[in-house]
Amino acid sequence: MTTQTKVFRDCTLKFLEKTFSLEQVDSLPSLDEWLTIPIEVSSFEQQSLDHFRSLLTFNVHDWNEPELDSHFIGPMFALVNFSSKKFNHYVQREVSGDIGEWHLYGKPDGIVASGRREPEQLFLPFKNTREH
Repeated sequence: MTTQTKVFRDCTLKFLEKTFSLEQVDSLPSLDEWLTIPIEVSSFEQQSLDHFRSLLTFNVHDWNEPELDSHFIGPMFALVNFSSKKFNHYVQREVSGDIGEWHLYGKPDGIVASGRREPEQLFLPFKNTREH
């Protein structure tokens, strides 16, 4: 089997949908279930969330991508604390993977993945996967 390669920044929605037979859905039961898990939010966390929501509401139409990342997305990931011995939040790390005959690679703006020091198994992309 011949392997074809493609960098993330060239993976348009049309390419991904057609190549991997993807379809957008309005609901995903596993995500719906995850979002309904009750959690306790401390007063510090609630104050922080209110502060970041206010910042975002005021600036969302004016911030460029790096400003959005430094003023909102980064602080939210710090508040959530995606750092542990089993997984971490990574920014601009080289990652790649094989799906069928395709080898996809690049440096996502940000990901949550297993692995303490280096990304291993990706959990989700949280931003655009363009390379800079």
